[in-house]
Amino acid sequence: MERPAQHTPTRAGNGDSIGTHAFTRGSEGAAAAPPPLRTERGYMTAAGADRLRQRLQELIERRARLLDRDEADLHSGAELATVEREIAQASGVLQRAIVIRHDAPPLD
Repeated sequence: MERPAQHTPTRAGNGDSIGTHAFTRGSEGAAAAPPPLRTERGYMTAAGADRLRQRLQELIERRARLLDRDEADLHSGAELATVEREIAQASGVLQRAIVIRHDAPPLD
């Protein structure tokens, strides 16, 4: 008889929220799929959008280097999955972003 997944609440980061380990492993011990990407729009400064575009370009270049490695390297496969997930996230944020442009620099 298979036991149900154990729900273990834990404090995350600064202690403001509580997470759970309920969905971190599948029934065979394989890692669960990452959470779905967010779909809501958000505001971003032009400088922040430029930094995220730069980060996206770095991730794309890193992915290309990983694809050039030996496919049998398990570490490269896991790293490639992480990089591809970060590319999807950064790309999605940039596509949905509402970029705020300031006419004058901030006073602070």
